[in-house]
Amino acid sequence: MIRNIRIDQIANISIFLILVILSWCFKASYFSYALIVFALFLIADGIYSLREKCSFLPKLSRPFCLMTAGILGFYLLFILTAVLHGNRLDLEKSFDYTELCIPFFTSWWILSKYDAEKGFRWGILVGAMIACGIGLYQWYINPGVRIKSSYAHPNHFGTMINLALPMLGYYVMKIKQHAYKILSSLTIIMQLVCLYLTGSRGAVLALVGAVILGMLWTYISLKEYKVVKFNGYVWGLILVLLVGGGLVLHHMGQERNVDVIELAEKGESITQAGGERAQMIQASIAMWEDHKILGVGAGHWGEEYYGSYRPADIHEKGHSMPHNMPLFFLSTSGIVGFAGYGFFVIMSVVTLTQIVKMRKDAGFALAIYMVFLSFFLQGFVDTTIINKIPARMYFVLMGSFIPLCYMRLKQK
Repeated sequence: MIRNIRIDQIANISIFLILVILSWCFKASYFSYALIVFALFLIADGIYSLREKCSFLPKLSRPFCLMTAGILGFYLLFILTAVLHGNRLDLEKSFDYTELCIPFFTSWWILSKYDAEKGFRWGILVGAMIACGIGLYQWYINPGVRIKSSYAHPNHFGTMINLALPMLGYYVMKIKQHAYKILSSLTIIMQLVCLYLTGSRGAVLALVGAVILGMLWTYISLKEYKVVKFNGYVWGLILVLLVGGGLVLHHMGQERNVDVIELAEKGESITQAGGERAQMIQASIAMWEDHKILGVGAGHWGEEYYGSYRPADIHEKGHSMPHNMPLFFLSTSGIVGFAGYGFFVIMSVVTLTQIVKMRKDAGFALAIYMVFLSFFLQGFVDTTIINKIPARMYFVLMGSFIPLCYMRLKQK
């Protein structure tokens, strides 16, 4: 890691801006602004590297190579199925989904070369504050309606909260700076309130599941080092998440039961109350059974769902995926694409476990495990890795975790 005050400042500002931009979807072309920031950083990095006669490329590490192998294997197989389909729409869709992993390499580049951890943690905090501020304002002017902040759907807001919350919780424990500690604590409270106001049962369930499985995974990963010691902050946060999550799910379940009763009294299909996910799952399985090797195509799930595989009792319109990521890849890209997705998940698990064992920090382990688990657990009931905003945020965090495992936090 290169140590120079001026270039470190540029790196901190760059990663801060990238994280804030990715956290706050202020316009349709928001990602282009993140790319511009990274391009300007690369120019400054190139000039500095040339002047100091040091390597321009970051040093490759084993965790980075493992994660990159998983990403490349996943998307190359997915693109291959589109190529073999010979359909332009499938090819365009596969490239659109592949492009979402770019932030992984941007954050990895910056944090691998320079001491930019301060910009990283402040970027997450400020981005979360902006998102929650917008969401709470929406609730203030229109109470009773599910809030979505600056995102396209309330479920996407729930996913973004789940991605940022574990890291904020970790820094609340580790950073001694009072301003950051207070702001992070307040932001976590806002995130939990906003998560409830999104009405996203999938996000709440994913967060609760991530806490439980994350603790188990942390213990298994670090038990040989005897460093798994959760302090009061961690237990307090976990207790709030579990109790609050259980109450929220219970309340949302009661609301859903009321919807079912109302639909039954009207003589309508009660499947509307569940978002017709059961029908989507059945149709996706049927698609795969008829197209086992290559699926129906990345851009043709919606066409097939409302065409050849249309369930008799559906009412909703406009669905382009089954709200289940494993089934999406299985039905659209067959065994080939699903194998790539499985390989990606396995390599992610291997990489995260490896960096946790290198760092030997139980709090850090729980945080990054929760990010991964909440994202993929919610993927069983919603759109995650094919949705632009949550997927980009997920990848920028994954790219940051690898160099952060080598970096000692500056506790001032």
